[in-house]
Amino acid sequence: MTSGDRTPVDSFEGFFRQHVASVRRFACRSVGDMYADDVVSETFTIAWRKWSDAPAAEGVRRAWLFRIAHNVMAHHVRSQVRRGRLLRWAGQMATESHPPDPADRVVGDDHVKQVLLALPFREREAMALVVWEDLTPQQAAFALECSVTALSSRLTRARQRLVAGISNLDEQGEEVRS
Repeated sequence: MTSGDRTPVDSFEGFFRQHVASVRRFACRSVGDMYADDVVSETFTIAWRKWSDAPAAEGVRRAWLFRIAHNVMAHHVRSQVRRGRLLRWAGQMATESHPPDPADRVVGDDHVKQVLLALPFREREAMALVVWEDLTPQQAAFALECSVTALSSRLTRARQRLVAGISNLDEQGEEVRS
């Protein structure tokens, strides 16, 4: 069977297998492990529904997939904000409002993960797409539906916050070891 003979199901299955891990990593970095599988599932469901409209070029198709994931996560974030407002309105405390337990902090990658998750959502997404998912700035800007200039600004701010956050963690670690 030649590539021209592939059915939409075959081509989508190959696309899914090739990109599911990177979309999951992107989701984990953006919304956390707890919601990543939901984001991946919804992203590929939407991609399947729109498969006949998917761009033909692989790089653009990959950016198109990350745009879908971005939109799914943005919807998730908006839903979480609404849920938080509802919980506050009802007089209940959302779990995010509890101060973190110092016992939950561990050394190494978990500190960096905390710093990454503390980044504003848009900066975290830009960093995840360019640094970890290896999209070009143009592809990442397309995926996030922003200009390349806006993406560059997000990356610059994210890098500055990461340096400051990791420096703070290093200082705290030195105090603990002393």
